Amino acid sequence: MSAPLSSSEIKSTLNNRSKDFVLNLASVLTGAAYDKDEYTKPDTIDELVSDYHSEVRQFVSDYKMLDRESVNLRAAKDFISNNYTNVKREQLDVDNRFSLLLSLYTLELEGELNYIVAASRIYDRKGRRSYFIDREIPISTISQSLDDFHDYWNSERPYPLLIRAYESNISDGGTIFEIFKEQGLRTRDEFGFRNDASGSDEYPSKPKITTRKHYPIKKIRFEITTEGGQTIFTFTDNYENGWKNILESLFKRTIDDEEIYNDLQRHKSKVATEIEQSASNATADSESSDQSVTGIIEDGIKRKIESAKGRVDMMELTDEEKAGLKDRLDSIELGGSELRGDSSTGTNQFRLVANLEDAYSSFDTMEQTFEEILNKASEENMKFVIKIKGRPIAIDSGTWDLLENGRISDENKRALEAFFGQI
Repeated sequence: MSAPLSSSEIKSTLNNRSKDFVLNLASVLTGAAYDKDEYTKPDTIDELVSDYHSEVRQFVSDYKMLDRESVNLRAAKDFISNNYTNVKREQLDVDNRFSLLLSLYTLELEGELNYIVAASRIYDRKGRRSYFIDREIPISTISQSLDDFHDYWNSERPYPLLIRAYESNISDGGTIFEIFKEQGLRTRDEFGFRNDASGSDEYPSKPKITTRKHYPIKKIRFEITTEGGQTIFTFTDNYENGWKNILESLFKRTIDDEEIYNDLQRHKSKVATEIEQSASNATADSESSDQSVTGIIEDGIKRKIESAKGRVDMMELTDEEKAGLKDRLDSIELGGSELRGDSSTGTNQFRLVANLEDAYSSFDTMEQTFEEILNKASEENMKFVIKIKGRPIAIDSGTWDLLENGRISDENKRALEAFFGQI
């Protein structure tokens, strides 16, 4: 646990905020009105640090936690406004984490902060890191058995772990688990004066190098919910990357179910599955209509876009945010396909990703080639490609992701989640 914030640290942090922010914070923490014509920023900060020290220290500590966690503003606002029925989107019209935190204090949600931080990270991943098993499990038994699991694991393993569970007051909120595991001894060189207990800001003329030991901690979060005879798991990170033993032991020890890890199945998007199926059927459908294969697929995508716009209208967003989402949805178009290791066509790798209209007009046989790929290739070896704002997105077995390495922008990700029916 980090050391308590000093008064100078609190003052330094608040001095970097605007006068309006400081006065609004003072009103929230004290319950009194602060007129900007009567109060100065320095005097208000001094009053908070002197008379409301524990309250303002907690606020600044909470902010540092938000900053340390790199909380995504868009994901946090989406999660809060879509899950807390008493919160309107307009109440979260903020553009930085400080203002978001002040809004949470104003809405009296500071007690939910740990849950909101964890849930926002999970909410940001739910489109691509959701899995399920075909049975319901007793989630409360897991959270209630964590003390026993800690005793079991930490008494027998060389590197300890810590598991925390968070539950929320929202009616359909799941239980969120955080697992912290130690990764073993590491060393690093530092200048010795950095560990001087005196805390002096003066640098020595010839600093000495010392070697410090430290034990890095790796973390994963996941939410567990039950619905319709299934248990749904949403992870913030790849659960297959070094977490197998812990997860298997956790479920075996707490609820005597050792098959959960192996039974996890990727949660598929119904929209993605339907697009893939329509692409597979397009060749046959084109034989009984005047439309080309490409035209049939594009019409199907347009219908999905209109359905997504309807979902956007139902979301707790500002009019400006809705308009921006719809603009991105309108940019979604057919982008091509990628084929790998397909024995039925003798293809090792083939990728067609382009503005298809331009490609068809530039190459006489390109449209025929695309249609033959759809007709002859095995479905399990082919990725169907759409584009959003020019970025290629691969649809593969009911799931979607970037076709190439990189990062999906928050705006594109939100539009894709709406398109694929995942928000």
